[in-house]
Amino acid sequence: MKKKYRNNYIARFAWSAVMLVIVYFKFGGLVLALTASHLALSAAWIVLVETESPVIFIEDTRFIRIAMDAFLYTLAIYVTGGINSFCLLSYIIFVMLSSLYSTNKYGIFAIVSSIAFYNAMLLLVHLEYIPSANFLFDDWQDRVGVTRASVLFTNFLLVFVAVIMNVTAHTLYRNLMDRTRELQVERNRLHERNRIIENDLKLARKIQEQLIPPHSPYPSVYALYKPMEQVGGDLYDFLSFRDSSRIGIFLSDVSGHGVPAAFITSMIKTMILQSGSAREDPAALLMYLNGLLHGKTAENFVTAFYGIFDTRDRTLVYSNAGHNPPYLIGEGAVTAINEARSMPLAIADNEFLERAGKKYSVFRRTLDPGDRLLFYTDGLVEEDGGEGDYLSFEDLMLREILPGQKGASARSIVEGLHARLERWSGSGSFTDDVCIVCLEV
Repeated sequence: MKKKYRNNYIARFAWSAVMLVIVYFKFGGLVLALTASHLALSAAWIVLVETESPVIFIEDTRFIRIAMDAFLYTLAIYVTGGINSFCLLSYIIFVMLSSLYSTNKYGIFAIVSSIAFYNAMLLLVHLEYIPSANFLFDDWQDRVGVTRASVLFTNFLLVFVAVIMNVTAHTLYRNLMDRTRELQVERNRLHERNRIIENDLKLARKIQEQLIPPHSPYPSVYALYKPMEQVGGDLYDFLSFRDSSRIGIFLSDVSGHGVPAAFITSMIKTMILQSGSAREDPAALLMYLNGLLHGKTAENFVTAFYGIFDTRDRTLVYSNAGHNPPYLIGEGAVTAINEARSMPLAIADNEFLERAGKKYSVFRRTLDPGDRLLFYTDGLVEEDGGEGDYLSFEDLMLREILPGQKGASARSIVEGLHARLERWSGSGSFTDDVCIVCLEV
């Protein structure tokens, strides 16, 4: 508390000290005694606040501070001309500040104390207990004329203006506090809603983690998935067959991010589990998925790649629905396998694809021992950032990272790419979901 109010009470103490110096050299007498008493009270208040005395936590001690401030304002008015002082307007500011509380009793007390101190000052001047003066001018000891009319007029003006400013300031403050309370209630409601959403997202992430293989069932395959949010729109899966020499690798990327994209990936996962014999043919699986997804993705589309690798003859049978082409890491060269790229899923129904001659097709490629196949989603190659003279991470990947990786382990290739991507982006978070799968031949 002392830190909160330190500047406030130090300023008051300094003001009181300045008044004491002025009064000491210009006035003396009763005015000096009253000013010295005020300075002593200010010093005592500083001690109470600094020691955090229980007294300062009593709300009604604010009346004491208001009375002390009213005296200080009156003293400033007195030494600058009394009834003719330009500082009379400071009473209005004082009343406004005192009215900025939830209860108006402090504002009313400020009006009463101001009028009381003001008239007490005029009475002491009239009775000649203190001289009338203005230290701002050379003739500061000349008596200032005070008439009954001027006293009545200044009192009326002070009361009239002070009451108006008190009502206005307190009403505005009360309306502001009411609005602040409403905003706080709304903020608390939004905070609670946010907490519920965060918990739901954590649950959704756990559910999505169950849809994605926790590890590769094949020692020759390694995968990594980094969603940009708690849940993502990328999906990879490994499809098994009765013939254990065949490895099914599926990747998809839903347009958009977050919960809607994650919901569509869960639909795709369910459809793959129910695909039956369609999984034996990459093109048939994509046609199957397209038929089920069309009209059910809220205008989102899905890119997908599905390939079946046979470890016995090293052949890859694959089909592509608008997905990024895999990269074949061979002897001294990195080439894209992009012959099968076609329209993404969920854009048109199967009848249209057949009529337009855009059915998904199957392609076959035989690989060499030591080759590596890199499957990925566009979050890998489209990440913002920079390193060296490369225009894109894909350029860096093709020219520097992947060449010479033939024979390297799938894990080292994937983890190496991820590490360089973090360096490229400058952080561990990316602007899109990132999925990387590498197959050793």
